[in-house]
Amino acid sequence: MSVNLKRIKGERTAQGLTQREMATRLGWTRGMYAKREAGFVQLGADDLAKIAEALGYDPDKIGIFFKPSVPKRD
Repeated sequence: MSVNLKRIKGERTAQGLTQREMATRLGWTRGMYAKREAGFVQLGADDLAKIAEALGYDPDKIGIFFKPSVPKRD
């Protein structure tokens, strides 16, 4: 499994949040958040849990931000 960065961005934009607003919710700078959302800096488990919580998701439901990284068999 890998983190679906497009889903994180999609959830943020669906809520009408800018990267700066999201970063403020997380206690980060915009640059810190932008680098993680773009995949330049790897997201740790704690970071992902904070992002999910900042978006209003229960930390137990962070599975929506993952995508399978193993191809399906035919």
